[in-house]
Parts: sequence; structure tokens; C-alpha cells
Amino acid sequence: MLLPCVSGTLENKGVMKSFIATLIERYQSILEHAALSTEEQQETRSRLNSLRLAQGVLEKIELLSSYPQQPLQIGVLGPTQAGKSTLNNLLLGSPTAGVSALAGYTVHAQGFLVGDLRPEHHLDNVLSGMFPGYQQTPVTELDAQNYRQYSLTANQGGESGLQTMMPAAAQKSSRQQQPLVLWDSPDFDSIESGGYRTAVLRVAALSDVIILMLSKDKYADRSVWDMMKLLAPLNKPTVYVINKLNPEDLQTVSDSFRKRYAENISNSATTENNLSIVTLPYIRGLTDNAAELHDSGAQTLFENLSNAITSCDRANAAEAASQLIDQHWQNWLEPVKRELSAQQEWQTRVDLELERALQSYRTSYLDHPQKYDTFNRAIAELLTLLEIPGLAGTLSATRNVVTWPVRKLFGLGQTLINNDSSQAADQDNEKETLIRIQQKVISELQNLTMDNGGGDNTAWWLELNRELRSNGQHLQDSYYNEIDAYQKNFEPEIELAAQSLYKSLEKQPAVLNGLRAARVTTDAAAVVLAVKSGGLAASDLLIAPAMLSVTSMLTEGAVGKYMETVKQRLKEKQYERVENLLQEKLAPTLKQLYSQIEGDGVFGFEATQLADANEAKEKIAGPHRPSGPNGPQRGAML
Repeated sequence: MLLPCVSGTLENKGVMKSFIATLIERYQSILEHAALSTEEQQETRSRLNSLRLAQGVLEKIELLSSYPQQPLQIGVLGPTQAGKSTLNNLLLGSPTAGVSALAGYTVHAQGFLVGDLRPEHHLDNVLSGMFPGYQQTPVTELDAQNYRQYSLTANQGGESGLQTMMPAAAQKSSRQQQPLVLWDSPDFDSIESGGYRTAVLRVAALSDVIILMLSKDKYADRSVWDMMKLLAPLNKPTVYVINKLNPEDLQTVSDSFRKRYAENISNSATTENNLSIVTLPYIRGLTDNAAELHDSGAQTLFENLSNAITSCDRANAAEAASQLIDQHWQNWLEPVKRELSAQQEWQTRVDLELERALQSYRTSYLDHPQKYDTFNRAIAELLTLLEIPGLAGTLSATRNVVTWPVRKLFGLGQTLINNDSSQAADQDNEKETLIRIQQKVISELQNLTMDNGGGDNTAWWLELNRELRSNGQHLQDSYYNEIDAYQKNFEPEIELAAQSLYKSLEKQPAVLNGLRAARVTTDAAAVVLAVKSGGLAASDLLIAPAMLSVTSMLTEGAVGKYMETVKQRLKEKQYERVENLLQEKLAPTLKQLYSQIEGDGVFGFEATQLADANEAKEKIAGPHRPSGPNGPQRGAML
């Protein structure tokens, strides 16, 4: 997935870079804004460090592909007061790097160019790619308060400089001497290092060879070994320099370091026995150019560094990146997976609550003997079709004006039925049931978010709770509109039920004529008109005294059995429509509510994004190694 210089695809590399960049952004926001325990802060910083290193390594791979002839990069890393700047001056042969007794004196990445630069080296492009968002600034103008700067200075060293003191590297690689850049980096363990840690990791990612500068006081510190563990998967040639030792402690410290390395670092390319360790004695009054070290281990340092350069193999960059990402992948994704699990729990609970709501609709409305009134409306339509004497005249006069279940004209119905209704004129049992079950769903989901607000994903659940509450009115209004649309669209089904009953009566002329001959008072006409105009609840139709004679005839014999069949069909169609209303309208809105969360403690990834990243990760570069005059080659040249 990672787009290395040696293989892979632009698409996969883009997916992984984007995914890691988003992870960095989320972790940074959590670190800055979320209420974390000390342990959680340490874990978050650790994840950020490995993510930023991986991000830099991916950039390095891309730049190797674009600029294969870029100069060799040597990075000097180390904790406070280890002597990094002094070592740089020793290698450069001049007091170029600033030296101070103050911890954290160096807060910027400072590069020193050794050798002649040519256009094909594209160094400016390489550095702008490795330090995005940073400004290249002259070393004399670096602002200690602005960590987004770095410098590049041409070394002015003489015969004792790095270039002239290491001819063996060029000979071993069988290549013409090439320019190189030596990097002095900020301390990675000082109190303020959080502000410039990214620069340290960028130097580590950029470097083809690393010099880890330690001291007698710091070589056993946890911060040192954490950094070594972080860099180990990259398998970069590394020289370990332990500085400021008493002469009698040189071998003891070296042996102790080797042993601890074997116990703590897993690295297939480097073992306890082939570690490149250089020990340097403490020299009081050491000058800035460290000339006094030439007689006390400097030659050993240059030999080890020469060997490290010779063993540099840029073609391994993709494989090393893969190892780094593999090592940290599960740790990076641990909180993301917890959040995705919470998303799944949310969606499952939404499904459960909507299933309960659907069952409540059936029991509270469809199967409720007093509240189910839809079929009564079908009977009202049937009476219209029958054109019963005394009823036809009234209905024909209003048929083109009133279409049920219009609620605007309920006043007319109220007048016609002489205030005999026992229920509110505008009552809609079905709508009331649908509103009530939706309110129940929202209430149960709010309880879920609050109950989970104290667990592993506290921030996510609390943000979801806020989102649910803030969208409450919108959810209600939208749902009410969907109810109205459903009921309007269901009117033809009620009319079809009435027509089906009428066609059944046509097959039984005696019953049909009996109904038509029944003495129906004007009160009955008023009842039907009241139902159709909204002045009388449809549930009152069958119990209205004026209608009892008609409805009793409809429910007798074969007609009654067919009526029950039509009624059940109508119920099932309503059930299906309401199921669609809940599953196709309400469910998607509720299920995706978490996608709107933008809290500081929330990652906000979708499962599909994680799946894409996992797929890209599996396509990381394989064993293919490029060849040819322009491809990265072993012995990255001095």
C-alpha cells in the first residue's frame, strides 16, 4: 500500500498517507483538548511519534522515487547534553554547529552541506518535501520561538572535514564522491521537545544513516530506548556514540549497552554482536570544533560511519516502511476500532428499537379493537359507492370538494352530527401511535448514549448524545412530514379496499339491494360526511347509532367473511408501508447521526475507511529491487 519508490501504486500510497495524516490530526486534537490521564497522555504521544515517523518515511520513499540521485543524508539524534552539536563539528571539521551548555539549545533541524551540489541532486525539492509547512531559514536568523523552521548551511571545513576524512566510503561503493548533508537535530527528551519533536522525527525519516549520540548519563534512559525501539523497524545503518565516559568505563559501558540492546530491541538486521558502538572519553575544556577528540576515538568513529554509509541500501526503504507500519498498526487503530465498535453497537440498537417500534405499531394500532380505524374509512368509501338513498345527494354535493382524510373541514362535520361525537374531531389514532413510537425510540437511544458515556469511548458517546439532542426538532419535523406523506400515499389502498368490497357485493345482488333499500336517515349521511371531512373520528363510524343497521348487514354471512379478509389485507399493506417508513426514512437518519460528530476526542472514521487502509497496507512494496543507472543502489555514495 505504501507507495514506495520501488513498487506499489500511487492510489495505495495516497490512501495510506491520507489515513495516517488524519490519524495524526485526530491524536493531536485529543492530546490538546481531551481530558486525559497521565498514562493516556503518554500513550497518545507515543502513537503520535510513531505516526509522524511513518508519515516522514512515506515522504522519503516518494522522494527517492522522484529524485534518486539526492545527496546522502546523515542524521545525528540524541537526548539533551549528549554532545550532538560537538559531534557535528568534529565531523565537519569546523565549529559550524552551535554548542551550548543549556539543555534544548538546538530547537531546529540544521543541515550542513558537504561537497559540491549539482542540479540532478534536487536538494531543495527533497527538503521542501520532507519538511512540509516549514520555512528554510538562514541559521543566523532561526527563531527559537518558531519551531516550523530549518536551516541548510554549506560547510566551510578544511582538510579535517567529513568529506576529506572518509575517502574509504567512496572507494567501497565504487562510486564517485557525492555531496552529503549532515543534520544536527533537536533533543528528543527535553521538557520542550513536544514542540519540536516532529523535526526530530523528520530528520530520522530523511536520514539514510543515523548517528545516535548518547552520554554516560543518558545511555540508559527510557527516552533513549523508546527512540531506539521506534527506529528499529527501519533497519537504517546506525552508529551508536556514547560520549563523556571515564577511560576506565569505556568497555564496561559498551558491554552493558550491547546486553541491553539484545534484551530490548528486535531488529533482524542488527544483533548484539554487530552493533556499531563508538565510545568517547570525557574531555574537560573541549573546544567547539572538538579537535581534542582526534586522538581519542575519532578515527574509530569515522571508520564505523564509513562502514554504515557503505551498507546503506535505499532499495530497502519500502520494506522498512512496511515493517514500521506493521509494528504499530494495531496500536494506532486500537481506539479507532473501539469507536467503530461503538458505531456498530449504535446501529444495532437503532435496528432493535425500530423493530420494537414496529411491533408496538401492530399491537397498539393495527390489532387494537378500539383504535384501528383505517378500515372504517374504507366502509365510508363503500357507502359512497353504494349511493344509498338519502346519502347520495349529500355526498354528491360535496364529493368534488371533500376528499378524506381532509382535516380542514371538520367544523362542517361537527355541525352535521349535532355534537354527538365522543372523541375529538381531529383525532388520528394511527398518527398518534406513530408519533408515540418515534418518541419512544429517541428516548431509548438517548438513554443508550448516556449509559455508555462513562466507558472507553466516553467522548464519542457524549458527542453522539449532543448530536441526538441538537437534531431532535429536525428529526421530529422530518418524521412528521414522512407520516403525512405515507398516509396520503396510502389513501388509494383504502379506496381499493372499498372497491373490492363493492365488487364482492355486486356478486350478491340480494345483499346489495338490501343495503340500498335499507332505510338510512339523513343522520347517517351526516355521519359519513363528518368522517370524510374530518369532523368525526373514523373509529366512531361503526358505533354511531345511525350506522348500526348498515354495518350489521355488512358483517353478516359470506360478505362479513370477505370483509374480514379485506380488512386483514389492508392491515398487512399498512404494516409494510410503516415498516418502510421506519426502515427507509427514520433508520438511515438515526444510524448515520454519528457521522456528523466533530468533537475533539472523536476520530470519526467509517468502517469503509479502515477497510481501505487495511487493503492498502497489505499492498505494501514487496521484494522487487530496482536496478539501472538511475535507481537507488547499495552504497549510497560518499
